[in-house]
Amino acid sequence: MKKRIATVGLCCLILLSMLSCGNDSGNITLELKDSSVYEMDFGKLYKTLRKAARSEEDKNAFESLEIDFLADGEIRDFSLTFWALKRDNKGKSVLREYSIMPDRSDIKPYELFWDRAVSKLEMNSLGNVREGGAAGLDPDSFERRMNQLDSMDIKGIADTYRVGSPVWYQLRANPVEKDILMGEYANTIFLLYKADGSLERVDAPEHYEIEYMSESEIVEGIKYPDMEYFVLSPYYEKTDDSVTGSYEVTLGQTDSYMEKHTYVSTNHIVILLEQ
Repeated sequence: MKKRIATVGLCCLILLSMLSCGNDSGNITLELKDSSVYEMDFGKLYKTLRKAARSEEDKNAFESLEIDFLADGEIRDFSLTFWALKRDNKGKSVLREYSIMPDRSDIKPYELFWDRAVSKLEMNSLGNVREGGAAGLDPDSFERRMNQLDSMDIKGIADTYRVGSPVWYQLRANPVEKDILMGEYANTIFLLYKADGSLERVDAPEHYEIEYMSESEIVEGIKYPDMEYFVLSPYYEKTDDSVTGSYEVTLGQTDSYMEKHTYVSTNHIVILLEQ
């Protein structure tokens, strides 16, 4: 999971499902009124973030999204990055990268941040700039991806295709690692989310491309030509070695005041988006 932090400046804005307030130090803080992913208004979130970024002609390119949440929808971690089309001090068009992460400022040293619901998000500039305007990126993709999430019944999909009793879920946007979706212990189904809002279970697309997700070109991501997607990954507690999955994560510590748990993800749901 990518976690990156830096700074950007602006003031207070209001969301339908969130209250946003900032300060003059450069950070924008979004205080969640409801920490459930099932209730989140992604369209309003987009509008607040684009205003905060002051993007040129409201052109913003989506980059990545990861949301961890419990089976009841309570958000435990959140990571979103996007590029905003800007003008530099010479008047040239550039893309500047922004990150939205949980505000962890009130977490005590002995607490594990993941054990608490996310109540605040913070938007920061990562300091990364791409010259040449929006070349190579879709400057309308951020708004489109947020609207796609708004139109999708995340809870309905999780409940309908649930296998066993997942403890928590991770929702991600493409690209997703090839090893996770196609690994030895992965059990992956594909749904086609149609333009009319209906869902249909389909076969895995025959053709895909590799998009490297690290500068070292070690991590291979899956890209389907002309088709965007989300992945909903359930996580199960690993009680013994018979519980296998395509990815494992351990949360907690060995200290007496905090129990350590290992979770495995499998039974992935790939939601292909009809164009």
